[in-house]
Amino acid sequence: MAIDAVEELTQAKTRLTTARAEREELKLAQQRGMLIAIDTVAEQWAENAGNVRKKLLALEAKLPGMLQGKGIAEMSRIIHEEIYQALNELAGSYQPGK
Repeated sequence: MAIDAVEELTQAKTRLTTARAEREELKLAQQRGMLIAIDTVAEQWAENAGNVRKKLLALEAKLPGMLQGKGIAEMSRIIHEEIYQALNELAGSYQPGK
């Protein structure tokens, strides 16, 4: 066998060993919950985006009655509170009364 052929075979074996090790590391990361399938991430993002859309569209119906007769500063405060309440609810951290 020529030296080039031996070197090529050695490099191929090294690549194969590296690929197998990487595959096992990925499996282990997935088992430990450190790796998530892209389909799962995409599905969750789509759901989150839908929830954000619903919350924002709900403000259109909710705010006019709350803002009627208020001054600019009070309107700004109410809008701020409603936006942050919606964001906190979406984040799962909303606590009524706080």
